[in-house]
Amino acid sequence: MFPCLHGGLCEPCYRGGLLFAALAFLRSSDYTDVMSRRTLKAAEAIRQVVGMAILTEIQDPRVKDVTVVRVEVSGDMQTAKVHVSVMGNEAKQNLCLKGLKSCAGFLQSKIAKRLDTRYVPHLNFVLDQGVKNQLLVSKMLDEELHPNREEYEAAEEEYEDEEDVP
Repeated sequence: MFPCLHGGLCEPCYRGGLLFAALAFLRSSDYTDVMSRRTLKAAEAIRQVVGMAILTEIQDPRVKDVTVVRVEVSGDMQTAKVHVSVMGNEAKQNLCLKGLKSCAGFLQSKIAKRLDTRYVPHLNFVLDQGVKNQLLVSKMLDEELHPNREEYEAAEEEYEDEEDVP
């Protein structure tokens, strides 16, 4: 599976490592200096409202397989950049973004019910490339750490076949 923290291969340690890295990023000074505590709370509330509305209330067939990754709210609370991840090819991702942009008014009304502010932030949807970049980096690291992986797997299969024969 994945290289884990104690030297073996296990998925829970891999996911725990990703969680630790995400928390370290959120606690870094670069991210928290830009957004105050108030805007961070508003961003989290917007992320929850938009995520649940996409999951349960939006009936647009263009909006499928969407995950709200994070939300960035401007300091004056006038705009919010919603980073979404969409499963599928580039055409499906662009179609989904158009569907989300057409649902922005509905989502803003849902946010207005949740947030107690004078203005409701205008939503801008942005495609998040984080998952795609993570897969690319993982593939590059795998190739760098295990340059002869195909040869190793072929030799391992031959060894397993020899053990099966009585």
